Order: sequence, then structure tokens, then C-alpha cells
Amino acid sequence: MSVDVYAIRVGSVRQSGDNVVERGAFPMKLKIGAAGVLIPLLWGCTPSAIAQAPSITNVTNAAIPFLDQLPGYTGLAPGTLATIFGSNLADKAVSTPPPWTSVLGGVQVHLIIGIFTPCATANPPTTLACEIPVDLLYVSPTQINFLVPDVSVAAYGGGGGFKVGIVLIRDGQRFGTFGCVDPLCLNGPGIFGIGGGGENTINDAYIFIGGYDCLFSLSLTSPPSACGLSPSPIGTSIYPIGAVTDLSGNLITNQNPVHQGQPVTMWMTGLTGLSQSPATGLLQQPSPGPFFFDLSQYGVEIIPEAFLVATPVWAGQSPQYVGLDQVNVNFPTCTNQVTIAERRYDAYLAYNVDTVEPSYAAIYIPFLVKVGDPDCFSTPSTLTSSFDPSAPGQSVTFTFTVSPSTATGAVIFFDGTATLGNSTLSGGQATLSTSNLSVGSHSITAVYSGDSVYPGSSRTLTQLVNTLSTTVTLTSGPNPSMFGQTVTFAATVSPPTATGTITFSEPTCSPAPCSASFVALGTGTLSGGKAALSTSSLSGGTHLIAAIYSGDTYYSGGTSSNLTQSVKKDPTTVTLSSSPNPSISGQTVTFTAVVSPSSATGVVTVSGCTGTLSGGQAQCSAIPAGPPGVQSITATYGGDSNYNGSTSAALMQTVKQNTATTLTSSANPSTLGQSVTFTALMYFSNATGTITFVDGTTTLGSSPVTKAVATFSTSTLAVGTHSITAVYSGDGNFGGSTSAVLVQTVR
Repeated sequence: MSVDVYAIRVGSVRQSGDNVVERGAFPMKLKIGAAGVLIPLLWGCTPSAIAQAPSITNVTNAAIPFLDQLPGYTGLAPGTLATIFGSNLADKAVSTPPPWTSVLGGVQVHLIIGIFTPCATANPPTTLACEIPVDLLYVSPTQINFLVPDVSVAAYGGGGGFKVGIVLIRDGQRFGTFGCVDPLCLNGPGIFGIGGGGENTINDAYIFIGGYDCLFSLSLTSPPSACGLSPSPIGTSIYPIGAVTDLSGNLITNQNPVHQGQPVTMWMTGLTGLSQSPATGLLQQPSPGPFFFDLSQYGVEIIPEAFLVATPVWAGQSPQYVGLDQVNVNFPTCTNQVTIAERRYDAYLAYNVDTVEPSYAAIYIPFLVKVGDPDCFSTPSTLTSSFDPSAPGQSVTFTFTVSPSTATGAVIFFDGTATLGNSTLSGGQATLSTSNLSVGSHSITAVYSGDSVYPGSSRTLTQLVNTLSTTVTLTSGPNPSMFGQTVTFAATVSPPTATGTITFSEPTCSPAPCSASFVALGTGTLSGGKAALSTSSLSGGTHLIAAIYSGDTYYSGGTSSNLTQSVKKDPTTVTLSSSPNPSISGQTVTFTAVVSPSSATGVVTVSGCTGTLSGGQAQCSAIPAGPPGVQSITATYGGDSNYNGSTSAALMQTVKQNTATTLTSSANPSTLGQSVTFTALMYFSNATGTITFVDGTTTLGSSPVTKAVATFSTSTLAVGTHSITAVYSGDGNFGGSTSAVLVQTVR
């Protein structure tokens, strides 16, 4: 197996070739399991006799052992890896690749929750497990690596965290609990907890200070120190952070500051909401939240001008270091004026490590803006106009003012992208006068390039140069019109020397209340102050039409009053058919309605059912109401925005009475050659028609129905069984029916 070996020192991350991983002050050998998991092993591990009781000297985060935590307290984030250091911890050194188990080399580690207030008597009482076995990665006489259980701090009422005691079980013998401080517990390394900082403390934040230099400013107010890294105490848990490096693994310091667009990595523990990536097999946050950036200079935070947001490229467990999480992000790019002098800032980064509740990991790192890069801070400035709006040919003076007034340097004035002229700051002001602005709207921008002390700045205003006013009138014909008829709209602009285009529009507002917006019907070009538009696409109903003049170089635009155009609906006709007709009482009938013209839309109602028109046709199915007989049924079309409603002529639907037929035999069983008479009985004495007697699929004969009875005799049936049925044909008032099968046996 190829083995990659790394060493982590506070203030640096480097690769080593001596098969040793250094984590703080603890040198550890490196073993790679089957799943590629890094397992730290202590040098010089030798088994100890079980007769000697185990003892613990330290419990620390496996990936970042040097966090400046509260005295006598070790806090670990749920789901991370931890290391127990001590003596007589196990008989021998044993390691295992994932999946990890709670028993390794005859050793078990249990965590006791609630060592000050017993778990079972907590307030409020809890039914959660008070003693939790943990999964072990590696055990030896002097070191045990285990997985901190992913427990809910809030579920145990821990607030920012809760105290944990350690029980060590060797070959069935129980030792502990280590970490307790009351008389019932053995002496240990101090307080060990899961989640945030220690209980009953004022400041639960972790500060990483080893090897980190002070930044460019020294008087930031949040956090109190301008050096190092600290998580925000928002939410129920505090998450320690390790370092921020560039892609080469070098720490971001004031000797190696971050630049705009530079990829950086934030190293930490305690990320939540992780799931396995199908692409890499690593645990990651599927949709990591954004990074929030803010800047500070001379001890003052810049809010909100330089507030930037960037989406992480990747967030999850580190593929290099066991127990360490990382977030990769590209530092964003600012959008102010490019700087003519190097600028130094403190960059404040905040990342929501918890996907459930806000627990922000926060950090200050040095940030350098190089000459020629866009600055992230601008000098406060204003831009004003002496006349706004102004008339064509009128002289307008633009005044650009910066604060403080001691700022120096050049100011360039632009009309859009065209340069109007240059000026120089004097007493904090620079001016430019011009009378060459054309009629219309002008985007005037003043750009201050900055000096060696003050960053650049720019401001923009809109200067309006008014044109001559116009009036617009609108007429139409014919009015009212029919749907589909051509209507011509004529617009007149005064004075007639105006040029340009007219847009004929209909203001719409749906649903009300709302602000009206114009939907264009078409355009026309002015000639002699007139323009026209003809259209046949107006829907039925009332339309408000307006003519909108675009204006030209000398004349301002204008809009006519709304013109009311009435469009009458076209008539329609409806025809109705049905199938089947006649039908049997209780039978569903399909009605088909045809509406002309076929462009009509909407619904048609027939005998209590409705159908939607498509291509001028609508269908629906219903059981005709009322007793058997001839029924008069009509179809009603409700109309739409372009067509009036209408009703069809009456359809005569014949509904026959439902019938039933029974069949009997005069002799069953019968003998070969014996005459057998089959009798079919109807339930309506006034039924007419015929009944056909059928042997399976073979017709035996037919007889007329007389007073609800029909008979048929035969002596030709062969030996065996015969499936005899009687089929009634029906008549003008009664529907047909078929009897149940009569099995006739002939011997």
C-alpha cells in the first residue's frame, strides 16, 4: 500500500517523508486503514499489565490539538474524532479500518452524560441514554482514538455543551469515571465536554492563537482581538476552527495575505448536515451555505459597502486529515474603482457550520488589494448638478465633493462612456461646466482616482435636458365594430413637424387592483404629424386604446387620452346528437354538441353534464333523466369573450324500458328423442317482439312474445348437456335482454 504522510504544526501545514504526523505537541505515527482513513498511532507503545489501573493525562481533538480553550476544559464537537492520552489504557496496540466498532482489543470506552447533575434526574427529566458506548479506531497502552458521538446537545439540555465523564472497560473490568470532579469520580485531566464551551462560563468562544500574527488593524470590536480565529456564540454549540490556508497549504498571514478571487481553505471541526458524495466517497454538505465577507480598516468595520458573499466550492470532511473538516471558497472580487495605491484590510469571514440552527464560524484574515485591482472601499463622495432638468444649450455645472476635504487627486467627468473633461480636487471639490448636452437623458459620472491615503470613488447622476412639448389625439373607425372586423386607429401629433413613431397600445390591469401596463397592438411612423394602424385581432368587449408618441431630438414624447373601442360578439349556432339512440333506461348516453363558428371556445351543457369545446365540438356523457319514453333534450352554449351563447334545437332521445327474461324446461333431464318445451317468460305483459332460443352458439328457433310468454319445442337434442339461453329482441318500448343459461341434460 502506498502511504502518504502529513505533518500538521500550528501555523503551518506541510507534507513529511518520515512517516510521522505531528499534531501540536503530540508526535504520532500514521496508519492508513482499508478505507483510506488516517489513524494516528503513538510512538513507543508497549502493553501494560492489567493489574495496573489506567489513568488519563489528556483528552483532545484528534485533528487540532492546540485550541486555546478554557482552563481545565476540553470541548469537542459532535461527530469529530478525539484522542485519549494516558497510561495502562490497553494491553496492546490494535487498530481497525471502518466500519468502526465499540469493542477493540478487549477495550471499551463509555461516555457518562451529566456528571454534575445525573442524567436520570436532569431538569427536565430525560429518557435518553446516560451512558453511551463510542466507536474505537485505535487502542494502545498510551493512546485511544475514538469517534465523538453525534448527539444533540439541546436534547440533553446542555445549552452550549454538556459535561462528559469517561468509563474505561478492559477485559470486562470497569474503570472510571475519568473526567469527573465530584467525590464519586476518579481524578482525571479536568472537564471533558461535548458541544460548546464549559458550563457556567461567560465566554464560550474558542480562539486559535498559536503562530498567528496580528493583522493590519489593532482595534476591531468584534471579536475583541484583531488576531486569530473565533466562532460566534450564536446557537447552542460552539465550533472550533483550525486555520485558513492557500492552495499550497500556507497559512494566510500578513506575510501571506489573501487576494481577490484567490481560492482559500478554512480548516475546522463540527460541520453538520454531511452526507456521502457519490463522486468522491467523502462526507460533504450537499448544498453548503454562503460565506459572508466584510472588511475593516483602521479599526473600523466597513458596513455595508464592502459586504460580499461567496458560495463555497466544497464543504465537508477533509480528505487529508482525519477528524478535520474543511471549506474551500474563492475569495470574492470587489467592484469599486481600481486603486492607485496598495490597500490593506482585515477580511472578516463567517460560515454557518450548522445546517439546522445558525452557528457561525468566524475569522479575521489579512486581505491585500494590489495596485490596479478594484478597491473594496471608497471615499465618501457626492455629485450634484446646478440645473436639473436643464434646457437645450443651457450651461450646467457638475460639482463632485469628497470627504474629508484633505483628499487630493484628479476627477474625470463622463457622459455615459464619453469623457466630458478633467478637474482637480481643491478643498475637497472638483467642478466641470458644459453647455453641449443634447436633448434627452444623460448619465453623468464623476470618477475620483484616489491618492496614497484615500481610496478612489465614483458617483453617478441622471441629467435631463428637456425637449419641446407635444399633444397626441386618437380616433378609430368603425366604432363600435364586430368581432373579426378590421378597425383603423389614427393618431395625430401636434405640432405636425414632430417625427418618430406612434405605438398603439392597450393598457391592462389584471387582477385589480394593480398598476396599468401597456400592451402594444402595433406601431406607425409619423408623416405630417399623422400615423395609423389597422387591426382585426381585437377580442369581443370594450377596449381602451392609447397612442404613445416616442418623441425625437427636439420634441418630447406624449400619450393620448384613452379611446374606448367597443367590439360586439358574433352569433353562434348549436346542433346536438346522441349515441345510442334509442337507449335503455339507466344506460349512459354520449351527447355531441357542434358549435359554429368552430373558433368558439368555452363549455356546452347537456342534460346535466358539461363538455369543453375543442375545434367547435364538445362531448359529455349522462343518463337521461325521467321515465322511459321519448325525451326532449337541448344543448346550451354559454359563449365566450368573442361569441354569444346559443341553444340547440330539441333532440328526441328514445329511452326504452329495461327488461329481464327467465327460461324453464318441460323435462330436465330428458331422453334422446323426447320432445322438450322451453318456455321464456317476460315481466311486462305488453312487451312484443320475438325470443330466440339458442343452444350455446347454435340457434334452435324463435317464437313471438304473447302476453309476456314465448315457447319453443324440440326433440332433436343430442345426448349430453346443452347450454340453453333465451334472447329477447326488444321492441319500440322495451329493451332487449338475455336469460341466464339453462343446462339441459339429454340421456
